[in-house]
Amino acid sequence: MKWIFKGICVALVATAFIFGLGWVTMHLWNWIIPGLTGWHMIDYWHAMGLLILCKILFGSFRKGGCWGGRCGGGWRNHRHGYWRKRWENKMANMTPEEREKFKMGMSKCGWYDCDENAEGSKQ
Repeated sequence: MKWIFKGICVALVATAFIFGLGWVTMHLWNWIIPGLTGWHMIDYWHAMGLLILCKILFGSFRKGGCWGGRCGGGWRNHRHGYWRKRWENKMANMTPEEREKFKMGMSKCGWYDCDENAEGSKQ
């Protein structure tokens, strides 16, 4: 029974947080935007819609983003180093000659050798 009470309390706090976030968004919009741009004020439900739109477009309300305490670090920390491990495996499977050719191409132009690509596109 104790876990049911805790679950209800967590649900109530989460609901209050979401509604409070909408209220804060509405008041911030109404305080800043009409004075800067001349756009009209919004009501509570428009503020909630704005939050949902931001969630869809930017996806910033999930754990693991800046709010989750793991902000910064670039690609090395993304998904526990998934991309780093992937590149290390790819480089490990190359011969020394292939690795050197890849590094030379990266230092010249980025992802490919400019001269080879330019000649290939002319054909």
